This record gives sequence, C-alpha cells and structure tokens, in this order.
Amino acid sequence: MPERAVGDNGGRLSSKRAFAKVCGVAPRDASSVCQQRHRPNRGGNRQANRALHTLVAVRLCAHGPSRHYRARRSAEGKTKKEIMRCLKRDVAREIYAAIQHGPHDTKQPRTA
Repeated sequence: MPERAVGDNGGRLSSKRAFAKVCGVAPRDASSVCQQRHRPNRGGNRQANRALHTLVAVRLCAHGPSRHYRARRSAEGKTKKEIMRCLKRDVAREIYAAIQHGPHDTKQPRTA
C-alpha cells in the first residue's frame, strides 16, 4: 500500500513529485532525436508501485472515466504502457492529497 511507503508521517514529503518518486512513478525523460517521451523512474518503493499498478488495472476495468481516458488516449496513438504510466501518476496524486488531508471522519455524532 502506498501509505506504508510514507509511514505515519505523511508531512515528511514536500510535494506530489516527492511522493511520486517514492512510489516509483515519477517521469524521467527518455527522449531521442526523433521521439519525445517519458518513462517511469524505477527507483522507490516497489510494493507501492505494484499497489498503484493494481489500482490502475482495476480502474481500467471498472471505472468509467478511466476507460474513457484509455479510449481517448488510444485514439491519439498512445500505447498501453504510456496510458498506464499517466494513470499511475494520477492515482499517486490522489493518494498524496488523501495523505496530506488525513482520513475523513465518517463517524456519526453521538446523540444523548
């Protein structure tokens, strides 16, 4: 789980970029003269990266907006790897925001 990569101290990460690097989804330039592209930085916590991969795989099957995103990007000529890379980065941003804002209190108030 990506939260385990951060531990109990979510405030130690200074930005979304730092969290993406910890999870191994930060983009690295892999451009050549003829082609401009990025690839994921393979450093960081591999278990967190695997958790993000599983989340994205499930989203591509069951999450409508993710399926529409995949269809749109495929029509633009992006490969499945590139689409997965972008979605992993987006999921990492969502998780980082949740870590920074803390868990939502869903307990019902007590009535006397």
